[in-house]
Amino acid sequence: MDKELIQKKLKEMNDFKQQTKLKTIVDDIFYNLVEYQENQNEKLNERVFEEVETQEEYYDVHTTIIRRENIELVDGYLYPILEADYEKPELDKEEFLDKLEEQDCVRVGKIYLPLEYPKIKELKEQDRKFSGKVICEGKESYSLTIRLAPIQAYLDKEQELYRNFIANNIGWRTIYNPWIRRFFEMKIVDFDEEILELDNFEDIDVDLGDLEEEKKSDLIPVWNIEKIKLNCDGFPIPAKDQVNYEHIISLQEMNQDNGYVVSDKNEDIISVRRTKENLKIMTDQEEAQFWNIFKIVQNRPQTLELNFPVKKNSREENYINKYAVNRSKVIRTKAEINRLANSFQILDKIKLDSVKIKEGKSTDADNYYYNKYIKDEIRLNKFKNIMLLKFTLMDKDNFQYDVLSFIVSEIQMYFPEYICKGVLL
Repeated sequence: MDKELIQKKLKEMNDFKQQTKLKTIVDDIFYNLVEYQENQNEKLNERVFEEVETQEEYYDVHTTIIRRENIELVDGYLYPILEADYEKPELDKEEFLDKLEEQDCVRVGKIYLPLEYPKIKELKEQDRKFSGKVICEGKESYSLTIRLAPIQAYLDKEQELYRNFIANNIGWRTIYNPWIRRFFEMKIVDFDEEILELDNFEDIDVDLGDLEEEKKSDLIPVWNIEKIKLNCDGFPIPAKDQVNYEHIISLQEMNQDNGYVVSDKNEDIISVRRTKENLKIMTDQEEAQFWNIFKIVQNRPQTLELNFPVKKNSREENYINKYAVNRSKVIRTKAEINRLANSFQILDKIKLDSVKIKEGKSTDADNYYYNKYIKDEIRLNKFKNIMLLKFTLMDKDNFQYDVLSFIVSEIQMYFPEYICKGVLL
């Protein structure tokens, strides 16, 4: 019985004296009971959520692209994935000619292509060649043959982060970064040998044909991860085993909503434990030292305006998702697969329609794999059946196949005994 209902019953009483007496009793006793019960219910709710509290929210990864000239505007929230992207690349003409002469790999720039995944896939599979030229004084020129190659260095950074998550005993979530899979570097694969006789030249021109209007050369990929160094507080504390030492890094003066991942480049890390206020690092090093840390920034400035959307791997925050993450329960039903597929905030583009198990490996799919660097060293692919996941397209855009690939890649980690493939209906 709540307060509004009690008031209603009191007003319905015709006897004024009884109403007054009952109101006095209610004010003295029942209101206090109702208030007490409401407080207890609220505390129970808090306890239930605390029991299934996860640290996932510290480690949401945000990705987007920006113009290089805007790096300083996003500093404090977003950072270039590659440190080399901080500086605008300048063509070193002497180095260019030396590398050509040494038959070394020569790159003449990088571009971003805002195309749908099928077109990106086709571009990679066709291994197309494009024309270019070295321009000299007097408009004399020499021909180049150019090939577009995916930039592996960006994917290597994702793999590095995965390795460090595992070293810190942090559960890995697929990073939703379709941006870096649309960046290409322009490599010279053939050239007019008369170029080797040059001492100098004016410029290099590349013609990408039908891609010329699509290409963007002033964009770089960024994410909410900054590399920092932190020192431990005081002296390391001897562990109970009398062999190792616990180094404690205080986060009290840091933003405690952020994630902090200790780099595995620090030697001899045995374990890392995160509390709200501290990072506790177990190692055999007895001397205090600075630690290399990946800081994962969670708070986007409210006034920050970006030209391109931020892609996140954040889950919807609710009890069921928190419970499932904490318990790491085995998935046995389509309903549980559907919960997993719909647990991420980006799932407004597609909806899981059906799940089928098929023999063989020839099934066509619309997805690619984000986590290619995660290798299964126990199960062999040739013995695996296919889990075919069919999704209904809810909203068409340039990233629909990337959303599909992200979800299938995440489901794949829960079903290593299958080869998961996704199809858009």
